Amino acid sequence: MKALTTLVGLLLMVSGCKISYKKSHLTEGSTVAQSGVYINTKVCLESAFDNDLAGVEMATTLNIQDIIPRVTPFESTAPWYHYSANDMSLTPNILDPDLDPLTTADRIFVDWVLVEVYQDIDGVMTYRDGQSALIHFNGTIYDTSGFQGILFPELTAGNYYVNIIHRNHLSIGSAAAVALTSDFEASSYNIDFTDSATAYLDEGTLAPFVSKGLNSTKCLKAGDLNGDLAIDVSDETAISTSIAEVVASPPNNISIIGYLNSDVDFDGEAQMYTDAGGTLASGDLALIQTHSGTYGSIHVAD
Repeated sequence: MKALTTLVGLLLMVSGCKISYKKSHLTEGSTVAQSGVYINTKVCLESAFDNDLAGVEMATTLNIQDIIPRVTPFESTAPWYHYSANDMSLTPNILDPDLDPLTTADRIFVDWVLVEVYQDIDGVMTYRDGQSALIHFNGTIYDTSGFQGILFPELTAGNYYVNIIHRNHLSIGSAAAVALTSDFEASSYNIDFTDSATAYLDEGTLAPFVSKGLNSTKCLKAGDLNGDLAIDVSDETAISTSIAEVVASPPNNISIIGYLNSDVDFDGEAQMYTDAGGTLASGDLALIQTHSGTYGSIHVAD
């Protein structure tokens, strides 16, 4: 089901869905059983992709530059309007474990992502829960306490559809339902969205991913700045608009620095052109133009 609407998140927020949260510290190879269900999943962002020679590796440039916000970028923000009581602010040591700004090798997280789960209940696609989370440089999704895996404590074991939503890449949903239980095993993924064999919702017609590296790692396409599940000229306009909000009558080759949806290539700045004449596209604009006319698709409530 294609989702080209911005209302679903708002409706969920207004409906007052109760979502509580508790996370245990789990380590590689450990298994626990408790209430709720776990999802252990992976995703790759095109703009951060480095290589897949020995598993997925992504650059943590935004984290190294210390510009990733401590609060989720999806909360009460168009078009997501996401709210969950478990979307905790990050403590300083999550993004910078040794709290030393001069050392960056320990900064393992790439960016925020939103993980949603839906369920087919008597033929009706129903939203069940959602959480903001962090992407590890190997693609694994961590919770806001810095632990691998996401716990949805109020859900029961069953088959669920999973959405992966990002602020400037095409968002996607799983083509098939995923079995989730209260058991968690760090080394076993419920669904791996980076695997070339994993099917995305409507991917045959929408082409929401790009294959990267020697192992054809699936990465979400970069360029959907406004979250409308399409990469098109409106995203190009979004770059210039974000620059104009900071600099009045900006020259063509100006760039602005920060954590910006218009920073499509993840270098920590947004720029339209690299020359004053406005003929040489920046990395941000070039990615949008390369993917223009492609679409993402996520599950939404019927």
